Formats: sequence, C-alpha cells, structure tokens
Amino acid sequence: MPTSSDLPADRAAIGQLLVRLLRQFRAEVFSPAGEAGYGDLREPHLQIFGNIYGGARLTELAARAQLSLAATSELVNDLQRLGYLERQPDPQDGRAKLIVPTARGRAALAAAGTGSPRSRSAGAS
Repeated sequence: MPTSSDLPADRAAIGQLLVRLLRQFRAEVFSPAGEAGYGDLREPHLQIFGNIYGGARLTELAARAQLSLAATSELVNDLQRLGYLERQPDPQDGRAKLIVPTARGRAALAAAGTGSPRSRSAGAS
C-alpha cells in the first residue's frame, strides 16, 4: 500500500480538481431535473436511480449501490413516498418485491440524464 511519501507532490491540486469536477457533475445532473419539476430529489437518490435498471429487489439494489440494507431501504422508502418508485410483486418469487421506477421516476431519470439505457428501455415497455 502506498504511503503519503509515495504520492505525487501535487495531490492536493488533484484532489481540488476532483472536487470541482464532482460539483460540476452534480450541478449538471440536478439542474435539469429541478427545472423540470423534480426539485425534491436529493443527491443520495442518484445511488438508487443509477442502479435500479428497470427493477430490482432491495438486497440486489443495496449490493449494486454499495450501500447498507438500512440506507437503501430508507432511500427507497423516501423515493416511494415522493412517487418515484413503487414495489411490485416479483413474478419469479411471490414472497419478494421488485422496486421499480414509476412513470414519474422514469421522467425524472430522463430529465436528469441519469437513466441508463436499460432503465429507459425497461420503463418504456
């Protein structure tokens, strides 16, 4: 594992550049969504939207998003309350639920430009 003496001398500048790029990315994602009427979305919601792929079980979604089950559940509940997601019976296992974007969720994904081709095509069917 590298030590701090092994890192480039300009690592602070690189870190500042990465922070600026992240801010710009966030602004580019959230600005169109907010302007389109989805101002209630928060940054953590992107971890769910970016991994939903048209539908997933909670445990699968948590693994994809690299979040704890509790954090994923909280975000999903929040997005469900806001009308962006819904739970549907899993056709392959009646005991399980799939978390899927609603029409509002698919529209928000499109407005923010965060919908993957899989989530957009799955939502269109």
